[in-house]
Amino acid sequence: MRDAASAYQLALRWKIPGDDSYAKAGVDILNAWAKKCTGYIVGSDGKFIDPNENLIAIQIHQLANAAEVLRTCLLYTSPSPR
Repeated sequence: MRDAASAYQLALRWKIPGDDSYAKAGVDILNAWAKKCTGYIVGSDGKFIDPNENLIAIQIHQLANAAEVLRTCLLYTSPSPR
């Protein structure tokens, strides 16, 4: 859960003074989460199955906000479609 807060704080640290080392660290966190989280599954009984263990528990809004801030950074590239 701290990864989401860290990514957002690093994004802000990059955006305000413009230090690319903060952006790189934030992008690395976001990319690590993008590789780990593969989504969710709804079983045949209609119940939610979380293949990522505790996907709901993470602070997803902070990851989204960090990505929004960092999307203008040249170090950030969108992952290729699957």
